[in-house]
Amino acid sequence: MPVGLTSKTMHLLETLLGNVNDMELQEIADKTHIPKSTAHRILSSLEKERWILQDSETRRYSPGPRMLIFADYWRLNQSLVKIADQPMRELVERTGETAVLFILDGYEARCIHIVESQSAIKFSFRAGSSFPLHAGVAGQVILAFSPPELLEEVMSQPLQAFSENTITSPQMLKAKVEEIRSIGYGISIEEVHTNARGIGAPILLDNHRFMANLLISGVKDGKNKIEDIAPLVVRTAQYISSLLKDKDSFIQ
Repeated sequence: MPVGLTSKTMHLLETLLGNVNDMELQEIADKTHIPKSTAHRILSSLEKERWILQDSETRRYSPGPRMLIFADYWRLNQSLVKIADQPMRELVERTGETAVLFILDGYEARCIHIVESQSAIKFSFRAGSSFPLHAGVAGQVILAFSPPELLEEVMSQPLQAFSENTITSPQMLKAKVEEIRSIGYGISIEEVHTNARGIGAPILLDNHRFMANLLISGVKDGKNKIEDIAPLVVRTAQYISSLLKDKDSFIQ
């Protein structure tokens, strides 16, 4: 029998998600070896948050919309990483800089994949780490190609400074985002970390739906000139976007 509330909750969700048919409370309790009263209490809480649904007539339980959206979201990101990995490796080989893939996660830019440079001097990233949307190109590209309501929401909150170059003015942030949208890529220099420079371009599905931000990160005074490598980042992002055109094969 699972021990601890978190373990029991996850076991209940896994059981519902792995079952083809809707399930009765007793059946769930039997399969999970969780006491019926405990299972009912956890399921009731999950139902309030729409992680599961209970049919009002049959009283059977099934996965709810939040669980299904989460599962689709995870599968989508896993597919994106598989598709983007080789083009990112080729970009790293050509530029000598680290390539990073960011997605929108709430009000943060979340790192989901990294191909590191072999250079002795580089900035390290960790899968799962996040950046605020206003500070640096990791989030600013996301703002530029996401619905405008997201930018408005970010600008309505205090914009924290991480360095003397961090944009903390809503008006300046809006201008920067509009510029990125206009030229198709973004650049940031020391907005979060000293001596760091980033160049990012959007990966789009069907030429309009934002999927991810492809970013390369290097030192500010490295051997690469921005005007030389920015087009490489844009072309790589566009190439990955072209691989996503077949929606059905992408999400499988």
